[in-house]
Amino acid sequence: MKITQIPWIEIPVNDFDNAVVFYGKVLGLIFNHQSFEGRRHAISKLNEHLSISLVESKEIICQGPGPVLFFKVESDMGLVLERVESFGGKIIQPKSLIRNTNKDGATIIAKTMIDHKSGYYALFCDSENHLLALYSNS
Repeated sequence: MKITQIPWIEIPVNDFDNAVVFYGKVLGLIFNHQSFEGRRHAISKLNEHLSISLVESKEIICQGPGPVLFFKVESDMGLVLERVESFGGKIIQPKSLIRNTNKDGATIIAKTMIDHKSGYYALFCDSENHLLALYSNS
């Protein structure tokens, strides 16, 4: 067995309406609202192979840091980060160049596994306190 792709990302949220506003305003996602098994879902198709869903969830299923989702930003990452705090999130790591440090202390600008180019990242918490990340080439 081999996993070939991740087709669906589901993010549980306590304050559904606030989370929809946060992801819409900060990341520019457009949602289709549906209800499955009595729980509200806000679904956004990121591309033909990947959708993301905010799911109303009042119970905590697992505790712990969990996976970190990286969203690729095609525009100015700084503009996205400005919106994070405006809509109830918190910046954890500001925009930073991805780089490696060799054993001898020399710094090397890394080519990422995402697109084999040098890049930048930032970490932030959304309005529900999930740790998320941004990635861009500039």
